[in-house]
Amino acid sequence: MDLFTEIGKATNPNSAKNDLKRLESIPFFEGKKKTIPQWKQILVWLQAGKSLTSLEALRMFNCLNLKGRIFDLRKKGYNIPNPAEKIKTSSGKWIAKYKLVKEYFPYF
Repeated sequence: MDLFTEIGKATNPNSAKNDLKRLESIPFFEGKKKTIPQWKQILVWLQAGKSLTSLEALRMFNCLNLKGRIFDLRKKGYNIPNPAEKIKTSSGKWIAKYKLVKEYFPYF
């Protein structure tokens, strides 16, 4: 069963529910090594005390949507300031630089 063949079958709007169920049953990782989710890779990087820009995330984690992954981490309760630090590039554009804020708990 080929993924692209199955996607080609999922074009009939009348049978969208059945097509979706069939697509969900395809084993995407068959014969491949499972990967760590991008949000976990980004979290480990930020927990190491390092900052991250969208270009760095693209290069290191193949993450095209760093803003979305940061949103996911914030929803999970991680303290990442908003707005993030802004950096001006050599071309004059502004980019966001994200960093995890470690909170200090003196009683623990």
